[in-house]
Amino acid sequence: MTDNDNQKTKKTSLATLVTGAFVVIVVLSLLSTSMSYSRLFNFSKILNNITENSLPEASRANQINDTLKEILYLTERLTNANNHSSRRIAVKELLHQEIKLTSLIESFDDSIHLNNQIKTARREIADLNALVIERINKESQIQDKLSRAYKLQNALIASLSNLSVTNSFFEQASLPIVKIVALAGQSANINRLQPVRQIARDISDNITRVKALALQQANLDVTTLLPNLDQLQQALLGKEGLTNLRVEQLQIIGRTRGRGNFLHNLILDISRLAGTSTFKINQSIVEDAQKASSDIATQVNWSITLAVFVVLFVVIIIYFINQRIVARLVSLNESVLRRIKSESSAIEVDGNDEISELAKSFVYFSEKVEQQTQQLQQLSLTDSLTDLPNRRAMDERLTHDVHTAKRGHWPLSVILLDIDFFKLYNDFYGHVAGDECLKNVALALKNVQQRESDFMARYGGEEFAMLLPSTDKEGAIKVAKRIKANIESLKLRHKKSKVSKYITVSIGIATFNENSIATVDNILISTDRALYGAKESGRNCYFHFDDFDKDFYKTTAK
Repeated sequence: MTDNDNQKTKKTSLATLVTGAFVVIVVLSLLSTSMSYSRLFNFSKILNNITENSLPEASRANQINDTLKEILYLTERLTNANNHSSRRIAVKELLHQEIKLTSLIESFDDSIHLNNQIKTARREIADLNALVIERINKESQIQDKLSRAYKLQNALIASLSNLSVTNSFFEQASLPIVKIVALAGQSANINRLQPVRQIARDISDNITRVKALALQQANLDVTTLLPNLDQLQQALLGKEGLTNLRVEQLQIIGRTRGRGNFLHNLILDISRLAGTSTFKINQSIVEDAQKASSDIATQVNWSITLAVFVVLFVVIIIYFINQRIVARLVSLNESVLRRIKSESSAIEVDGNDEISELAKSFVYFSEKVEQQTQQLQQLSLTDSLTDLPNRRAMDERLTHDVHTAKRGHWPLSVILLDIDFFKLYNDFYGHVAGDECLKNVALALKNVQQRESDFMARYGGEEFAMLLPSTDKEGAIKVAKRIKANIESLKLRHKKSKVSKYITVSIGIATFNENSIATVDNILISTDRALYGAKESGRNCYFHFDDFDKDFYKTTAK
């Protein structure tokens, strides 16, 4: 072997190969570490974005839903306001909630459209407020005209008493005068235009009759009688008379309800728009979680490739990442996707770190959204004052119970009750006391309900209804007796009642079997007639529709 050959052998020594291999392993380890750090850093950024940005946005969406729910409630309060004090409070609260809502939606993607909707709602609130003011003012004018009519009635009766007339003429003249004022008082409580206009015609006929009687008396000095009749006619039938004011008020009431319904639907539109933005936030959270899962999967693949050269190191990293991060994120991602698709799925992640906190946040957010959706749906079917189902819920339930009764061939009883002389109670004690009275009556009615299948609702105003499936006439009467006893046990003072010194109720009952059930309308008409029978029987009692005799039934039907 020559010297040149020896020099070449030294250049390819084992030390160089080992060093080179070590360098390669170190480079690969550094590369793997660098890539792992990069991936984990990105994952941390995604988690921070979810906790610092997405979840606060979700919380803001919950606040918007709460604010919209409060605006719906305040809109109903404004629509039903019966005095300027309650109207001003409702308007003030509405303006406060509107400002709050405007500040909450500034960061939403669709904030321009939402702001336009809120501006429209603001105008509608102003218009609704103006209508409520006009309605309340008309009510004050009507009461003034009614007081004036009572004074003129007394003056006319006094004038007749002072004139030298026969008892027959006195009765013929005084009875129409009393009837005129009674009709005026009746028109102030009627809620339909046609009956009010008919009352106006009846008043005119009676005034004409009194004038004709007076003029027929040749020896009668009518100089004091006719002017008072003219004043009474002007107070009741004039351009600014009571009947015209009542017609205008009823028209305003109709416009107020229409405006209130439009505003209600407008707020629901705002809620749907806000819900769309909330869905986008939720979708962004899901996309971030999916991106985090994808990044971790990529990291696992690269680690497996480098594991050929650094087996032990890479295996440890893969095991830790796969067990403590990837698997939990994949499970969380699948649970969230199932929950978004409305599939029943619990979101559970073990541990006590950001991923488990993120799972809890997902659970909290989804439960809040579901709860608020149920609350908005419940609002449309619940009376806000008494917390009982409202007329709409009662109509839906009655339709269901009628079909069920027909299929099962069992009886169905319906109870309709009305608080006696509640208008006088409201006028004497005030509307705040009237609302408390309604709440107490509703609570007493709830205590009557013994079966889950029974259904209690506020039918409207001072009227309540109760549906009793699988209940015959005798059973319904027992329930009516319990209702009457519970109301009487309240001992609510009612100085203006004409039947008792406490609050009482009149109860109408109708029972239907498979042969008599026809339509929901027929059922309601029969029950309403039974309630009329209870009132005609002196109030503070119950009356079953089957107890009408033929003559009474004909009178009731008319």
